[in-house]
Amino acid sequence: MPSAFLVKIAALLICIWIVVFSISKIAEGKIATPERALALVQEEPLTSDLNANDRAKRINRLAKVVNGLDFQQRQQFRKEDGKEMRTFFEAMTAEERAGFVEQTMEQHFTAVMHAFNEMDPEERRKTIAQIRKEMSRNEDGRAELEKMESQDREIFEKVVEQGVRSYYQEASVESKMELAPLLEEMQARIQGMHRHR
Repeated sequence: MPSAFLVKIAALLICIWIVVFSISKIAEGKIATPERALALVQEEPLTSDLNANDRAKRINRLAKVVNGLDFQQRQQFRKEDGKEMRTFFEAMTAEERAGFVEQTMEQHFTAVMHAFNEMDPEERRKTIAQIRKEMSRNEDGRAELEKMESQDREIFEKVVEQGVRSYYQEASVESKMELAPLLEEMQARIQGMHRHR
């Protein structure tokens, strides 16, 4: 009798394990990670033979994953994907690029832009100076600063004077993409400031 009971318990545990394993495998494909975003870029490139509907689906799938990334994951994705993401982005039409930027940046950074715009110009200047200093401490940060300045030499002065939202609205799609590292650093800094209050 006890052995029949143990067999039932073992069978039940095996069933539970199979269900948990199956659920984790299904969820694995749905959780936003930098690796998943990079896999989408590699496995679903924007090729010229795709129709507009299929292109939109691929772009929207990537945007959904990118929007699911947290601050550190966005940084990791940007650093790891480099050339692959640039190739994907360059394969987009101007309209597709604008839509992708709107989906992945404008919605994500609205609160950051608002918080930065609420600062007075001197506070903005100090914040930008500190962010530039922090970014220039490592090779990746210096490269990102150079990319931003290559798009617009006076980017930091304009952001201080106009506020980031005004600058962002007037910037080209390429400049908006290059602005992502700065917005991410602002987000981290502003959230840190709120935590210390």
